[in-house]
Amino acid sequence: MWWPASGGAWAARPSTPSTATGRTNSPPKSRTSLAVKNLAAAAEGVARIGGTVLLEPVSGAPRYPLLTADDALKVIARVKAEAGVGNVKLLADFYHLAVNGDDVPAVIENHARHFGHIQIADNPGRGAPGTGTLPLGEWIARSRELGYEGYIGLEYKEPQETAFSWAIREHAAK
Repeated sequence: MWWPASGGAWAARPSTPSTATGRTNSPPKSRTSLAVKNLAAAAEGVARIGGTVLLEPVSGAPRYPLLTADDALKVIARVKAEAGVGNVKLLADFYHLAVNGDDVPAVIENHARHFGHIQIADNPGRGAPGTGTLPLGEWIARSRELGYEGYIGLEYKEPQETAFSWAIREHAAK
């Protein structure tokens, strides 16, 4: 699992005592280099089981260094260029991308075939699809048309009793 450590560096949750992890007070350039090395090491490790490392731009964490798709894609390109790994991909969380001001349709048009995963929630409020203003169904459909074949993760806040009401309504309407 990846998360930002102090000062915006990425760190790996330790699984062994020798895993690089935790806080760093090094200069930003050093932190970025460390992040690239850690991502490459993770990519090489999960490649043995056919895995993919996902980078997710998030909202609500201004010090986190990946706020837009472009932020994540630059890191992915650097990891690929420096380490030659191809299994580091964008986790396209449509909620976070929209909240952070990304042009989500443009991200889809330019990168959908290379998405490693899609997650959804509606905005405002991070609710279930249909509770806000995001055209999630259109974005998912377009991503599929452009080559995304993976799962769609549901990462929204909704009471258990109504968590899948949107899916039932959508299915009934067909």
